Amino acid sequence: MTLEEEQRKLQLRKNPKGKGRLDVTDRGRGLFEYSKIFGNNPKGNITNMEGLIMDYVQRQRHAVWVDLGCGHGIGLREGKKYLEEKGIGRRLRTYGYDALPNDTSTIGETTPDVLELLAEKYAPVLIQGNMETAVFKEKPDIVTCVFALLWTKNPLRVFSNAATQANIGAVLCFNGMQFMHLPENNVFSMIRKTGSLPGFEIITYTGSKLVARKTQELDDFAYGFRLVSTCKDWPYLARYERRRA
Repeated sequence: MTLEEEQRKLQLRKNPKGKGRLDVTDRGRGLFEYSKIFGNNPKGNITNMEGLIMDYVQRQRHAVWVDLGCGHGIGLREGKKYLEEKGIGRRLRTYGYDALPNDTSTIGETTPDVLELLAEKYAPVLIQGNMETAVFKEKPDIVTCVFALLWTKNPLRVFSNAATQANIGAVLCFNGMQFMHLPENNVFSMIRKTGSLPGFEIITYTGSKLVARKTQELDDFAYGFRLVSTCKDWPYLARYERRRA
């Protein structure tokens, strides 16, 4: 079974009515939407994607952004467009990973702003691959994963794979963290109760959304297992699970 066939089968199993993921044509994967997703929390912390990109570019002269479950890469394209308007468009390198093909000719919306984004100068490197095992072309400074964990077999592997490959100081922005709440790894429960995550400083955590900065190098093989082990050894886990039951 090919990766594409496997992904479509997984989507059908998780959504029998056949309704697909959020369609990029409704602009659900743009910079503004990403900022709304990761910045909308009771504490008022705003993770503004434009500001995050600019911060890395100004500090280290360039930035690498990886978007997991990128669709057609609308957010990545808007990131380059934003920097181009600031006169520094070439300092952002963008990579999008998705299990399904990303043919931009399938975008049905024809508004001028979307057509402009499809220009070659804004195009990210789009890679069809498994997010659980993908080997990134470059170590990223920013990793986003929006509305994608639901459609993966093992959300923990997606997160740990990105976590181990990111640069120290990189910011990871994930939503759908509730799908990491599985019998064998209660990462969601641990973060929710302790406010901590091994190897990371949590910037924002609310509900299913996590924004965290990587603080130390992580073993590419052992990190996922360490997360699972940490969760299993968490002293309050059994009591928390009994309450949920």
